[in-house]
Amino acid sequence: MPPIHAQKTRTARSRSPVFLAAVFLAGCLFGAGALSALRPVLWPETSGAAPASSAELVENAFAVVTCLKQEDFAALASWVHPEKGILFVPYSTVLPERNLHFTAAEVRRFSSDKNVYIWGVTDGEGAPIQSTPVDFFRQFLNNRDYAGASVIGVNTLVKTGNATENVAEAFPEARFVELNIPMLDPAQEGLDWSSLKIVFENLHGESKVVAIIHSQWTN
Repeated sequence: MPPIHAQKTRTARSRSPVFLAAVFLAGCLFGAGALSALRPVLWPETSGAAPASSAELVENAFAVVTCLKQEDFAALASWVHPEKGILFVPYSTVLPERNLHFTAAEVRRFSSDKNVYIWGVTDGEGAPIQSTPVDFFRQFLNNRDYAGASVIGVNTLVKTGNATENVAEAFPEARFVELNIPMLDPAQEGLDWSSLKIVFENLHGESKVVAIIHSQWTN
């Protein structure tokens, strides 16, 4: 079996909580047919961000999600922050000592990377999540069609479970987009919701991805 690789870490800092305001934006704002109809979009009322800048951030998030959906790692690597790299989080809470960090060059090689990494621990059982990059993507980042997310949060949390949500504290200089799928099976009474948070930082006027965070109901 290929070697199991260790994790790199990054430092978390605190940030004050945000207050939410719900608005609706037309799908035509986001281009490329990403949003075919009106969807609820949330952002902090105190952020000072104009709708146009939030729309651009959402458009960027859908471009990243398209890379994930197509397993186009070369295209995904072009979004990765060239200095800070990217962190992958399987369950809401950013844990630098457990979550894996990769450079853009490493992401570009994911399709051929057969190494087995420890990405964190499973919810409930606490067993190590051991998989190749492709398998991890399929289990956590492509587990739903996030291009069809029905609720979108800009720099605010759409849905939370029992896991600690610390994206703002872990990435105080970032803005993030949460793509949420509230429910697939009515029998689950909403407990089968799932989200991806695409976390961006500004680099010389460009949005670059520093983390992708998967969230779902946790025990």
